[in-house]
Order: sequence, then structure tokens, then C-alpha cells
Amino acid sequence: MGLGRVMRALVVADVHDVKGFRRLVELIEEYKPEFVLGCGDWGSRKRMEGYSYEIYNLALEEIEDLFREIISRTRLYTVYGNHDELELIKYLKNVDGSPIWLRDFEVRDIAGMRVMGLNGLITLTGRGIYHVAESEFRRKMVEFLKSGTKVEVVVSHDAPKYFSDKIVNKNGNIYHAGHELLSEALTVLRPRLWLHGHIHSQQYERSFGQLVVCVGSFLRDNYVVLSGEDVEIYQNGVLRERIKLFR
Repeated sequence: MGLGRVMRALVVADVHDVKGFRRLVELIEEYKPEFVLGCGDWGSRKRMEGYSYEIYNLALEEIEDLFREIISRTRLYTVYGNHDELELIKYLKNVDGSPIWLRDFEVRDIAGMRVMGLNGLITLTGRGIYHVAESEFRRKMVEFLKSGTKVEVVVSHDAPKYFSDKIVNKNGNIYHAGHELLSEALTVLRPRLWLHGHIHSQQYERSFGQLVVCVGSFLRDNYVVLSGEDVEIYQNGVLRERIKLFR
């Protein structure tokens, strides 16, 4: 199982800033990827909350312009995280007319690769605009499994619990920040590759032939390159490891 006819694709997460967008444009010029996959958190809503209405609008206009600069150079497919302008992500389309938004449990054929998105964060009630209720997620997952649809790559913002989701607190203690339902999804959906964001420290691990990658903060120059059968993991802009996942 390979990456279809893909020669090269970029994967980013937690861009969070105009600086991150501009760095991505530089990487697109450098790598010339066939497409970019995004794991959410393109924006920085919390940082904008204290701004005046006028400054906030100017920031949004600049972010939209930067999105358009990206999709003028290559195709973009992304989920949203918990710091995003949802309407913008749901509205924008690539030059070929395809939506940039990867909907929950919708499998897209992207250059011969079967890709599925999982958006936002899973919570008990799902009351926040970036949140998905546990009951709703489980219902959608059961419906998807009944369809018999196969998926090769999952792109999410939230992490599967116990899989590349470790956070070290100020006391040096390690805890797992992912969600159990995503661990269940990893088990039953059986994708070869799961890419996620949210946790800014880059990490990855293999489990029974599956690779789970926390792409890491793009503001720290962390990203992933999919190239042929290889998954190349870059940390601080330097190749950290090349994993031959697809055979």
C-alpha cells in the first residue's frame, strides 16, 4: 500500500500565527508539494480576544489572504482545531474547486490516498464551537463502520490517548492528553497513518503496523513530509527520521 501517485506532500499542525503562514509559503516554494495536509489550529483566537473589532478584522483579512496564497500554490486539505475561524475553513476551496475542509468521517481520495478528517476536540457535552460530544462522535463512528469504507490516513486535531500524546508538566510528570474515543477509532478504523496536532511537542510511535504522529508546533519548524513510501519527520527544520511505512 503506497501513497497513490503522490510524489510529495507536506503535513503541518498548530500554525497559530501569521509568521507560521509565511513560513509555510516558504516551504511550499522549497518542496513543491502536490498538496498540504493541515491538523488544525491555523488561528490564534485567544490572542485576538483582547483586540479591538477593527484590528481583529484586519487580522482575519490577513489570514484569509495567506490561506489564498497557499491554495494558489498547491492544494490544501485540513481539519479545524480549537483556535480557528470555522466559517473561513468551511468556505475556502482549492483552485480545482475541492473544499479545503476535511469533514468528520468523510473519506476523500487525495492523489490516490484515502484520507479522513476528524475535527476539533472531543468533550463530554460538545457545547463549545470547537467541541464534539462523545455521544455524537461514537454515533458517527458506528455509522462509518457499518458503511465498510476503508481509510489509509486519518488527519485529526485531537490525539488518540496513549499514542503520541504525552505532555510533561512543570514538575516533570508525564500525562497523556489524548482522548479514549480516538484510541478506539485508531483500533477499529485501522489506518496505516494517523496525523494529529494540538500537543505542540513532536512525537511519534508505531503500533501493530500503524504509525501515529503528533506533527508538533509549526512555529517551532516541526512538520512531516510524505514522499513515496516514506514518512519524513522534521524537527526544528531538520530531518529527524525517515520511516518506510507504506509497502
